[in-house]
Amino acid sequence: MTGRMPQIGDTITTREPMLSSEGLTQIRTYIAARVGEGFDTYDEMVEGVVDYYAIKHPELIRPHIERVACQMLEAHRAAQQHWTGLTDCDRLDRAFVALEEAGIVARQNFTCCQSCGHAEIGMEADESAFGYVFYHNQDTESAYEYGSLMLAYGAFTHEDEDIERVGKQVVEMLRQHGLPVAWNGSIHTRIAVQPIDWKKRR
Repeated sequence: MTGRMPQIGDTITTREPMLSSEGLTQIRTYIAARVGEGFDTYDEMVEGVVDYYAIKHPELIRPHIERVACQMLEAHRAAQQHWTGLTDCDRLDRAFVALEEAGIVARQNFTCCQSCGHAEIGMEADESAFGYVFYHNQDTESAYEYGSLMLAYGAFTHEDEDIERVGKQVVEMLRQHGLPVAWNGSIHTRIAVQPIDWKKRR
């Protein structure tokens, strides 16, 4: 059924998953995190479980994974109907759009780690961009789990004063959008958005 998300009420016929109760709990925990973080698609979550846990016979467990992913996505979408006003993630989205408009490439959940992010962000920029800011996959996980988001930033000139200018502009924009920010002004320190209540709409 990969490629189409099952709907509540679909009949999925399969034998019981050949995994321990601990294994099934791990799968549910993994999917719950990906749903809450708000970036992975349904297919990415299903394939992510298979890859992450190196399941040898995915055809035996895939229907269970699909059912769990479907249920958790539906539950998330139902819960977000009760989120009133702007969430912190909404504010972050708006701040990143404004930074883009100001000439700073802003990417969310970008690459696997900070090193890859710094190396690859230039491919996202056009000639008008002078700086960048991003957070990577592991930062997303930390924000969802611990309520603290760390941002990396830089300038395409690689000059210290330009990097500092980008950092200051990022901090100012985040604060203008109502987000709590901590930064000591050093270009060697990442910008922290904390606490952040991670409610990402789907």
